[in-house]
Amino acid sequence: MTGAAKASSSTITITGTSFDVALDAVVVYQGVESDSATIDSDTTITATYTKGVPVSSAPQAISVSFIPKPSGGRRLSLADSNSLLVAAQASAVVMENALSVTSSTSALTCSFQGGCPYTVTSAGLFATLQNSSADSISVCGRTCEIDDGASNADQVTCKLPFLSTAYSASTYEIVTSDVIHAGTWTGTASDAELKKLTDGKNPDDYTDSTASDCYF
Repeated sequence: MTGAAKASSSTITITGTSFDVALDAVVVYQGVESDSATIDSDTTITATYTKGVPVSSAPQAISVSFIPKPSGGRRLSLADSNSLLVAAQASAVVMENALSVTSSTSALTCSFQGGCPYTVTSAGLFATLQNSSADSISVCGRTCEIDDGASNADQVTCKLPFLSTAYSASTYEIVTSDVIHAGTWTGTASDAELKKLTDGKNPDDYTDSTASDCYF
């Protein structure tokens, strides 16, 4: 393998020499296995990611493995058995696929209950969110649940979370009542500031003069 480049929002083209067209290929990028990979010729492989080529903040290595073509119609993967592996291609070939957000839903109106669709147009973002526990879309501090059926290689659609405010809690019972503090608070704030921690108001209006981060 001598090179790799993103050919479209859902495909990667890999170049090299002596690729065997009688075999199937499996391509792994950013830890995500391709949904399919076609050995077009002895010098070219096309890997397809139906949810989009995963994004990366820096150049990442690509691995290519060669396995026998299936005899029963089902495409094999690396998870089937290591004994199916004909050859593993390890090289220093890397590729970068930087995150690029071209647009997102604007002027969206929704209820406090949430559930409205919010779309971010960004090639490969869907694949990344589907395969990473560390990445997510957050709206007002809460995770926006991905709608798999409405997302594709070019965009991600999620369902807005409910919005918890003093008004929505008291009027629409968005949240249930509970103890909002426990234990002992220590800090440098005045009594007037400390009272804001338990006054039932949601705005983050508490201030503290310490240089390090403070959490409540």
